[in-house]
Amino acid sequence: MFRVSSFLLLILAPAYGQDWQWVRDDRLINPSGVQSYGSARIDLGDIDGDSWLDLAVLDSVGMRWYRNRGMSSSIVFERRTDWDIVPMPAVTGNAVPTLADLNGDGRADLILPDHQTNSFRYWQNTGNAAGSFWTRADSVLEAIAGSRFISLADLDNDHDLDAMAYLDSKLRIYWNTGDSVSPTWQLDPEAFVLGFYNNQPNNIRFADVDGDQRTDIFVGFDWSLKDALASVGRNKSTSDSLIFNFPSNATPMPDARGITIAVGDVDKDGKLDVLTGVEAPFLYLWSSDFDTLSSSFRQTGSLGFPFGYLESGIAIEVQQNGSGEIILVHPDPPTDVLSGFLKFTRFSRRNSLWLRDPNFSLFVQDDGLSNPTLDRFDWDKDGKLDMALGADKHMRSGAAPTTNLFYFTDDQLQSGFFSQFAPDSLFRDPSLIDINGDGRLDLFMQKSGSYRFYENVGTLSTPNWEERSQWSANLTSMAHYRAEIGDLTRDGLWDIIFGENDGTLSFYRNSGTTLAPQWERDDRVFAQVRLDSAAIPTLADLDFDHDLDLILGDRLGRFYAFRNDFVTSVSSEANEIAVPPTPRLVQIYPNPLHAGTTLAFAVSAPQAVTITVYDPLGREVALLLNEKLASGSYTLKWTPQNLPSGTYFIRIKTEEFIKTMKAILQK
Repeated sequence: MFRVSSFLLLILAPAYGQDWQWVRDDRLINPSGVQSYGSARIDLGDIDGDSWLDLAVLDSVGMRWYRNRGMSSSIVFERRTDWDIVPMPAVTGNAVPTLADLNGDGRADLILPDHQTNSFRYWQNTGNAAGSFWTRADSVLEAIAGSRFISLADLDNDHDLDAMAYLDSKLRIYWNTGDSVSPTWQLDPEAFVLGFYNNQPNNIRFADVDGDQRTDIFVGFDWSLKDALASVGRNKSTSDSLIFNFPSNATPMPDARGITIAVGDVDKDGKLDVLTGVEAPFLYLWSSDFDTLSSSFRQTGSLGFPFGYLESGIAIEVQQNGSGEIILVHPDPPTDVLSGFLKFTRFSRRNSLWLRDPNFSLFVQDDGLSNPTLDRFDWDKDGKLDMALGADKHMRSGAAPTTNLFYFTDDQLQSGFFSQFAPDSLFRDPSLIDINGDGRLDLFMQKSGSYRFYENVGTLSTPNWEERSQWSANLTSMAHYRAEIGDLTRDGLWDIIFGENDGTLSFYRNSGTTLAPQWERDDRVFAQVRLDSAAIPTLADLDFDHDLDLILGDRLGRFYAFRNDFVTSVSSEANEIAVPPTPRLVQIYPNPLHAGTTLAFAVSAPQAVTITVYDPLGREVALLLNEKLASGSYTLKWTPQNLPSGTYFIRIKTEEFIKTMKAILQK
């Protein structure tokens, strides 16, 4: 592995100039570009007349429009602010938007229910973004009474749209006796009542699922406190009556309380897609076995952020091959901070969509847990990520809050890991990372409002934590809401990002060494990044440009992505010097590397040398050398095994010196 040679050392002294630019780009973690803030009511329709189905999302924040970018390989939506109705109309009750081409011009119009007046407001789509995109024309629907939702389809096959409206727990049919240009509505005297398990539908949509040229019906409604049901009724109507044949059992859709449904061939593959909006901030994509009378729905992806529960802890891993994983922990149900337990949810990224793992069931049963924080790390170096969880505990009796710390390995709760931290003290937000470069993960954690460092002086099986006040001596402020550690400056040293209660971020770079950190605050780094509520930062290389990007959440459960357009200018001066008294990592060649690379270094006296490779999150991925070397110059070949493309840090360490350099692997 080694060959000793004699050569003159060239030491490169880099001088860095740094310009920070953070660009909001939610598609880094949400390729579809869709946002939902919970209780989403949705519909699909061709807004711009390009034959691709676009999306309307209505929730507690307001209404947003998303244009279908027209990609058969994946479903991607882009936000269109030029389609907004300004000012946004006030929406009462749980109104569901309806998109339908009511006037037959090839562009979907908008209908919103008015719960207070039991009537409908109608905007005709004029398609003129430079002027008036929408034209209000409520008189078109003034003969229809209803609240909550309306659905339109050609139910009698006479080539114009009929209406089904919801009012007083009944579904009413209005036949269009006019035409598409001048509709005339006639109420069917026999109210069409749809009932399953004594539940009323949240909304109804229509589409032809069996290709018989007759419109079938899709129904979504609540089933329990957590789940919803969805069902498809086949159109078996006759000239005298409207008949839909439903299966004997509808399909439970987990975690879909408050479900609303939109139906259409979004990716134009010839198969109908079902998009659901729910009370949680998710938009789920489903497929269904439409070839039988069964309506067995299968989740195939998530549009919109696949996370965003109130007071959520989050950990994210994204690989350059398109795969990825998100672990989310939140109170369950998510709106109850005094719930009986915390629930973990796992998402995997497939084909640019996030798919929730329905078989992942992990809970922490403890009364009154809230404000969870989550960190992932490979404690036992077995290639599998472990988890540390911190959560506040609010006693229902009104006693002072405490904090609980939990450790998981192989998705199993383990005891003893944090046993020396008293549960009646306010320990929270644990982060496990090798702070001092000794190969053992240390702890950075908040205690009673102040962040502190704890060195692990124990073993893997029995960790022993000792506080190291000298590691944080020159942090100008210790009171923060959340913390994240990562090498943002790409110098091989860990930096700290603090999320503040006012929604801002504070950044501290380490200008010292691993053994003696010197923290310098730099308010320029995140000067243009701010939220409206307490900030929760998470770092990951989302766009695979070898910079750590920012996922920023807030206390309300909203998450955003910021692309890191970090610019570094490097000037180097080469000076010929004698062999130094301590090891120097002189060269990595080639770099970037494809199959392997060579490290060149020297030692002036016999001593133990350790060379370790870490990923950007501080996890050890390779141990290249750990032995005593004689004085001399050495070269070492590293051939990465089973590692994805990305940035890695190669660290040489002796008893006297630590040197780290960056290597970029491109496969």
